[in-house]
Amino acid sequence: MIVSGPCFEIWFLCHYGYSTKVFSKNEDVINELKMKLPEYDKNKEDMYELLQKKQDEAIVNAKKLEKYNMQCGKIPHTVEFMPSTDVYRIIETIREVENV
Repeated sequence: MIVSGPCFEIWFLCHYGYSTKVFSKNEDVINELKMKLPEYDKNKEDMYELLQKKQDEAIVNAKKLEKYNMQCGKIPHTVEFMPSTDVYRIIETIREVENV
C-alpha cells in the first residue's frame, strides 16, 4: 500500500525541500505547494515532466519524513503518521525495473 498524508501533494512538496510542518487540511498543503510551484493544478497533465529533475531530492526528503515519523513513535499508515509519503517506493521500483 502506498500512502501520502495528509494528501498526495506532500510528494510534490518533497521535490522542493524537507519540512515536518503538519498541515491540518489538504487545502493547506496545496497552498504551500502553489507558493513553490505557482502553476500547480490538480488536473495538470505534465506534473511528472515538471518535477522529474527534482525526483532524487524528493526521494531523499520523503525518506527523511518517514524516518522522522518513526523516531517520533508514530505508526505507519495511520492518521498520525504525517506528513509522509510512500510514493518514493514506486519511483524506486520503476527505476529498478528500468535498469534490469
